[in-house]
Amino acid sequence: MTATAARAPSIGLATLLVSLSAIGFGLVPWFAKGLLAAGLDSAAVAFYRFLLAGIVLLPFLALAPEKRAATLWAVATGAAVALGWIGYVEALKVAPVATVGVIYMTYPLFTLMIAWAWQRLKPSPRALGGGVLVLAAATLALAPALLLPDALGPLLLAFAAPITFGFGITILTTKLLALSAVERASGFFVGAVLGLLPLVASLDSSQLIPAAAGDWLLIVGIAIVTSLLPNVAYAYAAPFIGPGRTAMAGSIELPTMFALAWLAFGEALTWPQLIAGALVVVAIVITPAVRPVSSHPAP
Repeated sequence: MTATAARAPSIGLATLLVSLSAIGFGLVPWFAKGLLAAGLDSAAVAFYRFLLAGIVLLPFLALAPEKRAATLWAVATGAAVALGWIGYVEALKVAPVATVGVIYMTYPLFTLMIAWAWQRLKPSPRALGGGVLVLAAATLALAPALLLPDALGPLLLAFAAPITFGFGITILTTKLLALSAVERASGFFVGAVLGLLPLVASLDSSQLIPAAAGDWLLIVGIAIVTSLLPNVAYAYAAPFIGPGRTAMAGSIELPTMFALAWLAFGEALTWPQLIAGALVVVAIVITPAVRPVSSHPAP
């Protein structure tokens, strides 16, 4: 066994790290809605979420010739995910947190479809079954939201987030194996900052800079709790379990958002939403882990 292989986490530990990362991601609405209430633009909220990590991890950007191609993939992935995430923030303005969470949690389906169509990674029957359960959960929880006035457009735009995230998971688990975990995270965050920079540069100062000192605590929180720490753990663990298991383990983000909607925002959780959350948990359990042949980072 090589030294690199010895450092590889077990499938159980890698799945746990992805799940804990997803819980951090699920806390995003707490910070995002606070910053939106402070008058910040959705692009500014997204920019602040990725900016600190981009600065901290910039020195680890892998520019050596043998890693340059993988780094470019990481940068492109970060830009795509960050731009898609704006749709998620926009939807939080007009729809309940639980509803937006259900839309976002369709990303396992997009992950499986993209990995199958692009990388020829055919999902196993159990992975397909997990995807069907997530689709059923999304349909069950989303249907009442379609009746909300003026919400359909933003809700449809919110699908940009799961589509780009599904693309990002596929890239992370297939194209970035030449990079270490910190190099993957560095490329992703630098790409996210670069992708959002033109939009942020066009904003008025009132849409970009919080007026109250307390709002800066929300910026620190969204940058560290929901971005830097969970993304580094995610980038480390995801390649060891493959796209399908990564997507389904990450689906624990939905129950996290349901709990947040109820406890922090006073949203009443309906039986359809609770059943949808249960279906997602079942999907996590039944989806098998698939360890790619070259799943460990190159030394």
